Amino acid sequence: MERLDAQSIDDVFRACDLALYAANARGRDWVVVSDDDKVRLFGATVDFDEADWRDDAQAFVQSCRDLGVPAALEISRSGSGAHAWIFFEASVPAREARRLGTAIITHTCARTRQLELTSYDRLFPNQDTMPNGGFGNLIALPLQKAAREKGFSVFVDDG
Repeated sequence: MERLDAQSIDDVFRACDLALYAANARGRDWVVVSDDDKVRLFGATVDFDEADWRDDAQAFVQSCRDLGVPAALEISRSGSGAHAWIFFEASVPAREARRLGTAIITHTCARTRQLELTSYDRLFPNQDTMPNGGFGNLIALPLQKAAREKGFSVFVDDG
């Protein structure tokens, strides 16, 4: 996997129109919590860690492409894993985002003839509602300066 250059990063954001930073630039929140504490959001993230993270993350993103789901792959802040970011055109309930992520993981396992993606760690969002007094879903956002200077927390060409 190669680190994307500035033009390629622009291409990722163009292809994933409602990416986190694009949503921010338009004055939209990435996560929206309704009056009844239901979580709605413009995307989901699948976290891959452990030994096979490169292969599993690439297989997941390939499944997204096969299914027509816009996704971008980011090397995690530690450099020891990856995040697959899935973007939606409009906000969706957290439950639906998780159902989509889970279906793509299942499709990836079937396509690659694996019983599981061993490096799969978790899917964001984790819950339907915001906990009282809590922060809800936390994941390190991409493009963090200190990590980026080490070649991490960057979007990569997954091909």
